[in-house]
Amino acid sequence: MITRLENRWNQWEQLLLLLSLVLQPQYRLSLFNDNILNLSYTHFGQWINYYYQVWFGVIPQHILREYLSYQRKVYPFDMQTFNQLGGDIIDFWDLAKGQALELSHFALHLYGICVNSTSVE
Repeated sequence: MITRLENRWNQWEQLLLLLSLVLQPQYRLSLFNDNILNLSYTHFGQWINYYYQVWFGVIPQHILREYLSYQRKVYPFDMQTFNQLGGDIIDFWDLAKGQALELSHFALHLYGICVNSTSVE
């Protein structure tokens, strides 16, 4: 059973799971080990750029600027805003459309992926 689960895990795009944690305001990078060199906002920004282009077929124009605002917790990316929305991640990113159109579009697409509809299934 463990071998089968490990095989499935290796087939799945693990980076999408990691990105879903990074774009969750309660977690951001807090769940990651600080000693891992390739797990930083810079590295995740690179992957956000990549997946945006793959999913939407266009090169993003402002997504890294928006991502930097998210990293710095500039409104609407602060915890007070997230808490006012009852911790609802979809409402949070829907609200962010006004100031971060590309990043919110990316996040809503990411959170719209149904776990059992991934390539592994």
